[in-house]
Amino acid sequence: MPKRAKKKPRLHVASLHFDRNFAGPNPRVTLAFGEYVQPANNPGARYVFIQTLWAVVPEALQKLLQIADDQDVDPQKVAHWAKSLNLSDQWILDGALELVRVWQTTRSSRPDPLSRPEDKLPKGIVWSEPVAPLLSWPAPRPWDPLHEIATDYQAYLKRYVLDIRQRATQLGLEPSPVKRNIEHVRWLVRHQVLGESYGQIASDTPDVAVDINTIGEAIQTTANVIGLRLRAASGRQ
Repeated sequence: MPKRAKKKPRLHVASLHFDRNFAGPNPRVTLAFGEYVQPANNPGARYVFIQTLWAVVPEALQKLLQIADDQDVDPQKVAHWAKSLNLSDQWILDGALELVRVWQTTRSSRPDPLSRPEDKLPKGIVWSEPVAPLLSWPAPRPWDPLHEIATDYQAYLKRYVLDIRQRATQLGLEPSPVKRNIEHVRWLVRHQVLGESYGQIASDTPDVAVDINTIGEAIQTTANVIGLRLRAASGRQ
């Protein structure tokens, strides 16, 4: 079982969208790349999970980097790596395998495990299932300053955004999930990968008054948003 770093790492998630209008110690964050997501397939939230995994369990990153040192990529080694971390979802296996191949071909893309490696996680890696058909959006028309004043064009852009949002809803997309506490993702990593029980996590969170039920609910909700199958129920309490 991997061990968590002795010092609690600072969770720096570069891909999150912070709501500046939210007042409080924990800004509201959007677990997605954009404003909408496809149901049960949210690569943005999964990207955040992998970032958090790197930050909380640097050993996981080091082992994957070792696989990238091999001359030929062995999918079985990647599968064994994922299994050792209690990660069995296909999107993790596919994304990790693609990431190893990127590291093999472009050594400059490799992160430094000792220097906030989560910042160097390529966004081009597809942490999601294939979706068909691929969605496309009409581009807005350009502004012609010779025949249109700026305020009219800005009004057109507002209507354009509303039209795209309406189309997204009609296609079955859902508003991106929002969390008030990004620490929930860290709890999920600690429970899923490190095997910590809800009680262990609660006792090791002295700066916030939380109980086992709160932590359990947060972990399950976050796992659902990410699309992560939780490990066996034994020992959760």
